[in-house]
Amino acid sequence: MTDLMICQSNMSSNMEDRRIQKTKQLLQSTLLHLLEEKTFEKINVTEICQKAGVSRITFYTHYADKY
Repeated sequence: MTDLMICQSNMSSNMEDRRIQKTKQLLQSTLLHLLEEKTFEKINVTEICQKAGVSRITFYTHYADKY
């Protein structure tokens, strides 16, 4: 691999990592906001996703469940 290809690969990896971090942060902050309104047991994954503006597939890509 050339230096340019390695650099591009690292940049792509860093961008993906930032997107993942941003998504996880958004889901976590959404859960915290929902906890101000109701108990943890009454919050479901669909509600978290709707409020965060992400798909359930994205949620389950990063987390096994809400616990």
